[in-house]
Amino acid sequence: MGIYIDMEMPKGLEMLVVFSDGTVHKCLPGMREYVEKGTAVPVPPHGRLIDADALKVSLVFAEETAEWAVPALRAVLMVIDEMPTIIPAEEGE
Repeated sequence: MGIYIDMEMPKGLEMLVVFSDGTVHKCLPGMREYVEKGTAVPVPPHGRLIDADALKVSLVFAEETAEWAVPALRAVLMVIDEMPTIIPAEEGE
């Protein structure tokens, strides 16, 4: 199991401090004040993480070229939509 931190990677001397309540502070060494605050959440055991939206686009293009497979492809698209999200999409994606 791992953790997902909803924050950009630290740069330069910045570091991340993760607390047991899931709070994450981005700070500089030796400073008591934090630069940014975020959240860490546990990531459950999972299989390979893929871009499901990109997969759906690929399947839609396949649907246009294989008319006999339309019902099966629509079923696959519905199954993809019903799968749980492990890590949510970023803004703008």
